[in-house]
Amino acid sequence: MVYFILSFVTVAVYSGVLSHAFINFDDPLYVTQNPYVLNGLHLTSLAWALKGCQSTFFSNIPRHHVLCVVVPWVFPLFSG
Repeated sequence: MVYFILSFVTVAVYSGVLSHAFINFDDPLYVTQNPYVLNGLHLTSLAWALKGCQSTFFSNIPRHHVLCVVVPWVFPLFSG
């Protein structure tokens, strides 16, 4: 019963986003006008994807991943 109520509340809260317009912050830079993406999956496109960021919207995601996922996973291994 709790799961049903929680699911219903979640759908009710987020149902309004279905009528929102699409926000196009960095899609041209990363998807629609990116030659690495448009040429398909190759070693050069994989290297581009892993080497770093070109936009300010994406710049904190690798740091966030390290701080929230990698550090808590690795720290217990070394703390005994």
